[in-house]
Amino acid sequence: MIVLPRKDFLVAALGLLFEVPERSVSDESLLYAAPPPTVVPYQQQVSDAITIQSMRGVWQLREEFRGQPDAFVGKLYFRGATTEERGGVAYEGDAANGRGPWVIKPDGFGRSPTGVGGAIERKALWKLRRGASGTFTYAGRVNVAGYDNTGLADAAVDGDIVQLINGGKPKGGSERVVGKFRATLLRRLTESEEAASTDSAAAGGAPESLVVQTLQDDRLVYR
Repeated sequence: MIVLPRKDFLVAALGLLFEVPERSVSDESLLYAAPPPTVVPYQQQVSDAITIQSMRGVWQLREEFRGQPDAFVGKLYFRGATTEERGGVAYEGDAANGRGPWVIKPDGFGRSPTGVGGAIERKALWKLRRGASGTFTYAGRVNVAGYDNTGLADAAVDGDIVQLINGGKPKGGSERVVGKFRATLLRRLTESEEAASTDSAAAGGAPESLVVQTLQDDRLVYR
């Protein structure tokens, strides 16, 4: 007969009284003490990093032409498929009305408007054919300062107004800077404005096939 010292006897007795049944532990729970982390697909990460997906919406356009004492203010209606980075744009306002195509492309990396991490910046370019007034192009980085509670971007584009003479350089003509512009996103398109995109005339003309070429000075031009 084995007699345990009093201390050891108490420890053994307590162990029998409060014995905890053995639980099976999965390999996954061994790896993660907390719930497993959410895995975000690579394509979704890239999409989330883009500051603005499209130019679709109603923008205010402010134009300051050289030699003109006053600025011209109007609205741009950017339309197009939600999955496309191009479409058609129509202008109406103080200056001559016009219409043409638009395109938006990646333009390097910057700081996220949310203040966390980096972001893929975007550059927009559109063309307005204004009848006898001429044809003009507008290009610039889309600067996004933040987002409202509906997800609408606080976005603006600044740049030069370039008039295309005889089709511009890609078509053997010339180009000249005739002023400055600032475009500011106001709101999303209404249902009626969306529906107007099915009508080529109301939508500002169907976007024709475009080839966007980046020149050495990093400007986007249509060919």
